[in-house]
Amino acid sequence: MIIWKGFGILIIPLFGIAMILGIVAGTALKIPGGFVLGIVLATLLNHVVWLRLSPKPVHADSPPPRKHSLFFIPAKAWTWIFALLILPVCGLEYLAIQGEKDLAATPGYAEFQEANRKIFSSKSGNYHGNNDKATEAARGYSMIMQVTCEAIFTGGSEKPFLTKGEFLTYCHLGKDTVLYLCHVPDLRKYADDKTKEALVSTAWTLARLSAADLGIGEDPKVVVGLRGAVDYGFILHGQASTETPLRSTTFRRPDIFFRIFAETTSGTTPDSPTATSP
Repeated sequence: MIIWKGFGILIIPLFGIAMILGIVAGTALKIPGGFVLGIVLATLLNHVVWLRLSPKPVHADSPPPRKHSLFFIPAKAWTWIFALLILPVCGLEYLAIQGEKDLAATPGYAEFQEANRKIFSSKSGNYHGNNDKATEAARGYSMIMQVTCEAIFTGGSEKPFLTKGEFLTYCHLGKDTVLYLCHVPDLRKYADDKTKEALVSTAWTLARLSAADLGIGEDPKVVVGLRGAVDYGFILHGQASTETPLRSTTFRRPDIFFRIFAETTSGTTPDSPTATSP
């Protein structure tokens, strides 16, 4: 079944291009509402395109204009559809902006974001911490995770674009808490349950054993976040003496991380400089 007539198929790439331009423009101008700009552009472009492609017959005996449609909806009608989308998209953008503002006001959120950015790619270095001891702990965790995972697992990209194959790690030492944030190369390729469990077990065991040697309490709380290129896939927490960790499922809003950073926002020691493995 043909879902378009004439040049109706052009509506799809036209809409995509308009959305990309809107988002890019919003980002470049540092203004919210990129999706709204995209919908507005789609409306205007659709109107202009079908003015050009749908000429009216010059003479009474001329053949009727060629019909253009997509999903059996006339091409010109899509202009009104896009226009009607502007208001609800504005509403969604407003809710998203308010949500971001509320999130930004959450204690510890800004500090977590700063730490998280450091392990987004290897350009910022391979290991980081909120003080010298934490940076050294991150270095050890990163190196041991890499050696262990290379010995246990096979497959994956030889040099993933963001991590270059390194386990990018940030360690945050609180009063009685040890937090490890680790960007695992090709995390999405740990596909089956057995492989995922092996990765989780390795990450947790290394974290709790290293935490016990950091001298911040007899049985400190340990939290581990394993992230991929986009988001966190595993969040583990428990005491250093716990062999099987609890798991958090709030990946989109990891409040457990925010609370840890909020507890030490004033900072007993300043952040150490970025370190890069040799």
